[in-house]
Amino acid sequence: MVVIGCGPVGLCAISCAAYLSKKHSIDLCIIALDSVPVRLQVAKTLGASHALDFTLSSTLDFIRESSASGAGADYVLEIVGQKLAMKYAVNCVRPGGIISSVGVHAYKENQMSPIDAYDKNITFRCGRCPVRSILSSHSDDLFGILNSMDTSSLFTHRVSLSQVENAFALFNEQKDGMIKCLIDFDF
Repeated sequence: MVVIGCGPVGLCAISCAAYLSKKHSIDLCIIALDSVPVRLQVAKTLGASHALDFTLSSTLDFIRESSASGAGADYVLEIVGQKLAMKYAVNCVRPGGIISSVGVHAYKENQMSPIDAYDKNITFRCGRCPVRSILSSHSDDLFGILNSMDTSSLFTHRVSLSQVENAFALFNEQKDGMIKCLIDFDF
């Protein structure tokens, strides 16, 4: 399994996959991809088997070599919402594999056409999490995941409400090790 993007959502996805694979005794290799070193470090602590900088030319080869088929990942979670991330997802997934995209894509032309999906026999899923429809039936797993994970590794900054604009700029520019900030109304 490959997770493209180790921001807050990607890191939570890694934690969920690690928890569920352990709970169900599934041997799952989780490969986390990002280009921000602090995010890759946190991905390892939350359960990623490997945390790799996707900008390195050897990363795609490593993914293929690490897969059981030798042809790519069975599952790819694209969490970034950028053209490059979607293109990378298509390159990472094996023929017959699944891409799930939860990144918000704010561009008109996708990096994967229906022909690409057809030729590689890819199953493609996208959309936001349907929380209300799954919360009641999966609440035990949700609490298990939250209890097993060190959420302090996600919240790297604590700010007051008046500092939110500056904190968002830090997050957006991936500066100062910002992963997610906790807004403290009493700060």
